[in-house]
Amino acid sequence: MVVTWLADGGFRIGELWRLRLVNLHLREQAACGQCRGPHVHLCHREDNTNRARVKTKTPWTWQDNAVCGVRWPGEPAMIHTYFEYITTQYPAQTAHGMLLVSLHGPSRGQPWTTAAARGMLRRAAARGQIGRVVPHAFRHSFAPQCWTPHGAMR
Repeated sequence: MVVTWLADGGFRIGELWRLRLVNLHLREQAACGQCRGPHVHLCHREDNTNRARVKTKTPWTWQDNAVCGVRWPGEPAMIHTYFEYITTQYPAQTAHGMLLVSLHGPSRGQPWTTAAARGMLRRAAARGQIGRVVPHAFRHSFAPQCWTPHGAMR
């Protein structure tokens, strides 16, 4: 899921790591009413237990039990991996609401840190013998997909 979301979503690592379940509107006609299609809200918060931050501090609000603010489109592969992760791997007793959590060991269910993610990417790159892989590289490979041949945003 992490690689898919970094590659298809173009998130900075801090943006992905600070996502909470309430930020995800991955079904049509979300409660926020801001966008018909699936999307993710990027919200800066100082109280994330894993200390992840969103670089930009654009205002957001909580209205009618829904997050409203900056939206990021949800791609089909992202939505598929999310529902697979939530239904088959996400610990049921998790109360903090963070999206990415440790799935094994004594910290099972606790928010995953960006250091753990970088370690996972480093180990996967070593196993695949593909050289150094850094999370921000996914963002740079994502950016060209956002532009039409005429230079307009999609």
